[in-house]
Amino acid sequence: MLVHSVSRVLNFAQGAFGTLAAFVAASIAIGHDLPWPLAVVAAVVVGAAVGAATAWVLLGRDGGILPPLVGTVGLLSAITLVEARWLGGTRDFPTPVHGRGVELAGVVITPTRILVVAVAAAAGLVLWLAPQRTRIGLAVRAGPDNRAGARIVGLDPRRLEVAAWSAAGVLGALAGVLSGWMTQTITPGFLTGVLPQAFAGAMLGGMVSLPGAILGGLVIGVAESLTRLYWGDAPGSPELVVFLVLGTVLLLRPEGLFTRARRGLAVEGSESLVRLLPMLGDPRPGRASTTVASPATPLLALVAAVVLAGAVAGPDAFRLSAVPLHAVLALSVNFLASATGQLSLGHAGLFGLGAFGAAIATTSWGLPPLLGFAAGPVLAGGAAAVLGAAALRVRGLYLAVLKLAFGVVLQAFVFPTEAFSQGGAGLTVARPELGPFDLADDGTFLAACLMLAILVWVVLRRLERVPLLRGMVAIRENQTAAAARGIDATRLGIVGFAISGVLAGLAGATFAFRQGIVVASVFPVQLSLTLVIWVVLGGLGSRWGVVAVTAAFTLVDLYASGSNQLVTLVAALGVVLMIGRYPLGAGGALRSLVERRRGSRPVVADGGGVAAVSDAPVPARPSAPVAVRLPDDTLVRPVLLAAREITVRFGGNVAIDSLSFDVHPGEVVGILGPNGAGKTTTFNVVSGFVPLSRGEVWFRGRAVSALSPSERARAGLGRSFQQGGLWLSETAHSNLLMAQYASGTGVSFGDVVSVAPVQARIDRRRAAVADEVLEVLGLGYAARRPVGTLPYGHRKILEIGCAVATRPVVILLDEPAAGLHGAQSEWVAQAITALRRELGITVVVIEHDVALVREVSDRIYVLDFGRLLTEGRPDEVLALPEVIEAYLGQGAEPRLGGAVAR
Repeated sequence: MLVHSVSRVLNFAQGAFGTLAAFVAASIAIGHDLPWPLAVVAAVVVGAAVGAATAWVLLGRDGGILPPLVGTVGLLSAITLVEARWLGGTRDFPTPVHGRGVELAGVVITPTRILVVAVAAAAGLVLWLAPQRTRIGLAVRAGPDNRAGARIVGLDPRRLEVAAWSAAGVLGALAGVLSGWMTQTITPGFLTGVLPQAFAGAMLGGMVSLPGAILGGLVIGVAESLTRLYWGDAPGSPELVVFLVLGTVLLLRPEGLFTRARRGLAVEGSESLVRLLPMLGDPRPGRASTTVASPATPLLALVAAVVLAGAVAGPDAFRLSAVPLHAVLALSVNFLASATGQLSLGHAGLFGLGAFGAAIATTSWGLPPLLGFAAGPVLAGGAAAVLGAAALRVRGLYLAVLKLAFGVVLQAFVFPTEAFSQGGAGLTVARPELGPFDLADDGTFLAACLMLAILVWVVLRRLERVPLLRGMVAIRENQTAAAARGIDATRLGIVGFAISGVLAGLAGATFAFRQGIVVASVFPVQLSLTLVIWVVLGGLGSRWGVVAVTAAFTLVDLYASGSNQLVTLVAALGVVLMIGRYPLGAGGALRSLVERRRGSRPVVADGGGVAAVSDAPVPARPSAPVAVRLPDDTLVRPVLLAAREITVRFGGNVAIDSLSFDVHPGEVVGILGPNGAGKTTTFNVVSGFVPLSRGEVWFRGRAVSALSPSERARAGLGRSFQQGGLWLSETAHSNLLMAQYASGTGVSFGDVVSVAPVQARIDRRRAAVADEVLEVLGLGYAARRPVGTLPYGHRKILEIGCAVATRPVVILLDEPAAGLHGAQSEWVAQAITALRRELGITVVVIEHDVALVREVSDRIYVLDFGRLLTEGRPDEVLALPEVIEAYLGQGAEPRLGGAVAR
């Protein structure tokens, strides 16, 4: 919990810190017959040093949360191997504390246990008081929440992280020594087995509260103890109960049981665990793309696969068939992480479901081989879809730990059952004959495995250029902005998990036919961690890197088993050092180099950009008139967007109090007010990101308060954000493509993957529109540059372009000129006028630039403390004393909105 509160990383090496310290203490006290106090001090120093070194190597580079997490997994493997090979392996660890102990209720509590309780209580008290009562504790609490602010006040976030990890190393060392004294023996990695329970307890406590973590640990401990007492005969029952408790709590209350509920609107961010290079491609053939491979690569690979299969036979063919199998499995993990930003620590379970599904369908149900094979991907994809549904409530590290618990349950409880593995004997599967091809021949089977891997490669490459993956990446990078552009996070999130599960199931079904027998023991949780290491080391989002690293590790495991421990140690240390230097892995470093070289050359369009736009059909604009003349000559203006008595409360605070307003077709309406007046909250309510406490929002003649933000966006309500509504890791061109996701995209499979010719043409038109918008905005130079590298002013302008690209009926602009200089601010004013004049878009704008609002607005609403202060024509409203007082205070000179204010 301490490490997570500072660096937002789960430290899988925390237990390894303790076991290493215990082995060091044993070497000093037992191996060299030195006093135990000296040994304990040395162990604590080692724990602190290892913790500090880990933080210094793994943290401080912007690669997201996942690379440092994987680095701790590599460190865990390295430390465990060192303990087994060079520190003596399993050894005695006698306690130096002796005595009769204390008897309570007939139970004798030994002095060692009393010492453990005392040390734990003292450590808990220090961890509770230090963050509240000491300067360094307050600094450690403040640094992670605002790293830029910490630097401004003279704090170094990097040093704070090192200090926290060092303290975690001290706690791990104490835990290792005390645990060894209690069991009287130590084994390599003896503390790592309780990590899932430790993570679960901390998450029940909300990961931010020490008392909450302690209570969460008690809940998990009591649940496990009761299960062992009353259901101890069932293998894996404690793991199942822990999973059910954790899953139930996180799904019903994601912030944990013992912390306050948190509410807020996140922008320019999400619960994504990764930071990636641009991965989306241009849907038009022949255009620049982020991929390195040419379209002919799959065909060449297919030819190479046939040649290789023909040249290799016998045992070598059987061994080599593991390479494409593991490649498909690793690509499934890579797809999930790169498309959804979520980490799977239970992918070995999906792999096992694919294998058992194919084996059961073929053996127990007697289905034909092809149908039996398909049962594996279907079962794994269905399970992954259920986890995807859970991701609607739980994301980030919480979801990762939930999936880890899911994998543990499958391994310990589900797979050993009679239905799956016949009580441990396993299921036998025979390779079939498919026409002239006998898959019982290892060479033929190797060719089939290679063809499957190539097919998966082609499908994943195709996904980079279609709306489906654009929508997933938009949700991964910025779910708020995605919803504002009409992207349905619910459907796409489940689809992303299901695709990953199907790929894992394909690998599992292939594994079942390769092995000929499927048993529960070959799908350990450690395999999930190994897969994550391969993917991150190869480079998240880089198929080439992931496949290359997976193949290298698999070949070493197949052909260098005699030196396997040394190879594993070198690989584990390589993971730590690689991630510390290149968080995006080897593949990411190569892709970055290629992108820099491409970026140094001008991107020349092929002439199809602007010309193609003229042929694209323009969506019909609403034909609502600006005014209607009744028979008695009364003019009535229809209302396009309206709020009626809307009220929003955050706890006891009233953010908006009984606010009503109307927006008519073709208007530009300004909303003014001092900071804290409720302007942005009003936009969030109207666009669906903040629920109403009372009142109703109407749009285009119907109540929309029950609609989600994406549904309102698809109905024609667009918006920009005060803090940015872009996808920073992708290019400017891809941002405009993602913004147009809901334009012409239906719900069928053909729509989202652009299979049908008409859908492919629509997708190419979107790309042409993106080119034209960039030229109009003066951002053509940035078409292939990641948005996160653009100047702030250019990002604000691009966001307006993204909002307009959705072809909205009404657009809500939240401080579009904030942070812009004079010329850029003038451009924003001209753009707002052009939106109405040339595109027929009704505009509602929030701005602190009063002169800009006065210049472009037909009417103005002024808010103060969540209430409507006044409304009317700009000149009339800005001359009112109460408006001047709200902005500038009493006695201010009445020149609001004039040249001085501008």
